[in-house]
Amino acid sequence: MGLRQTIGNIIAGTSPQPTEYYLAATPMEKTSEAGFPATTKTTPTIQRVPKEELEGAYFREPTAFNIINKTTEIIMSAGYRLSGAAKSVSFFGDFFNSVGSIGGEVEWEEMLNSLFRHEMIFGEAWLELVPGKGDNESIVDLEPIDPKKMDYVKDSNYKILLDKSSNVIGYVQKLPFDYIAEQKYSLPKDAAILNNQVFLPTDKVAHFKLYTVGDEFYPIGLIEPSYDAIIRKLNTEQAHANAIKRIGFPTRRGILGDPTFLPHPTEEQLQRFAEQLKNMDDKGVLVHPHYANVVIDEAKAPQKLQEHLVYYENQIITASGLPEAFATGKGGATNRATLLRQESLAKLTMKDIVRRTTRIIEKRIINKIAQQNGISPVKIIWGEIAVEELDDKAKRLVAYRQSGLITPDNNLERLIRDIENLPEREIREEQQ
Repeated sequence: MGLRQTIGNIIAGTSPQPTEYYLAATPMEKTSEAGFPATTKTTPTIQRVPKEELEGAYFREPTAFNIINKTTEIIMSAGYRLSGAAKSVSFFGDFFNSVGSIGGEVEWEEMLNSLFRHEMIFGEAWLELVPGKGDNESIVDLEPIDPKKMDYVKDSNYKILLDKSSNVIGYVQKLPFDYIAEQKYSLPKDAAILNNQVFLPTDKVAHFKLYTVGDEFYPIGLIEPSYDAIIRKLNTEQAHANAIKRIGFPTRRGILGDPTFLPHPTEEQLQRFAEQLKNMDDKGVLVHPHYANVVIDEAKAPQKLQEHLVYYENQIITASGLPEAFATGKGGATNRATLLRQESLAKLTMKDIVRRTTRIIEKRIINKIAQQNGISPVKIIWGEIAVEELDDKAKRLVAYRQSGLITPDNNLERLIRDIENLPEREIREEQQ
């Protein structure tokens, strides 16, 4: 069984899916009306790496594991603040602090961690917008959804169902095959829903996408571009480990007798000789007659395999967009100037990930909650992503002050204390 299959089998519960539908599907009717685009999006047919394989690669390949975790940690260490009207900032501060108290147990900070991590592993992340009970449709909580279980609602021909503007009309969560799903929302026309699938309308879900191509249905994360390199690296590591084992514990090959001389060894003699070889350790001594011989089989040039391991690791690092020193945690021969340029590129990657994520939070969550509660929306202002040492920023601020580029005042002090996570204090009123 190949390693690709091995990773796929890491995730339990991969069983055949049921074939009974809730509702027979028919092709969607296409219309052309003013105000709607003339072009049409179509369901992608390109073969993609299954999400179970991507998750398996994440927690089995050390470099990919470190890249995803370190990138998430650096992004989250920057922190964020809400910007807007004081009433709205207070309202949304209370809302995010209460996340996990109604719909589930995952708090907002942990949920943000999962959003960034899922986007980098799978290329996408999902949150359910949990409504209130009864007639109260206002969003009261958020619930993360496993990306491996999510897909678009489709018809019986496995085509994504779209409206007249080529927007998706809903999603489905696929449960294990032995589950019978309860439908909370009315099923759309032409949707083919399996017994173990839960339908979710688009307004009940926030769908986060990292990098998109084509019609932008199925995004790409950081692992999929280097997935083949990860598989080959794991295979090469296994071969390298076997070669090292053969050096430390070489195979002993016993030769008993000589085909040119008689008598040939008996079966009993062969078994006894094999037992003697089997019981030998690295300090063992074997005494045998002149017609018996022992040969040690060793791996030839196992160091050559290390060159391939380095190559595959570089492919994984390249797909991440991070410098090697950050991706592996190892110091290298890269000079400081080159490392600073690489650091700037790494920041661009992380800022892009943050921008894509916060944009969906504002559009799909904050704006909707603000409208439901009759308040103005707020913006998420992410902190400065700092890969450099902590004192570098302090030195830069001092240089700004000394050169006269900034002038200290109460507002600037509040901002610096907020960015640097310094304790608050009662700030003196400026003298008129």
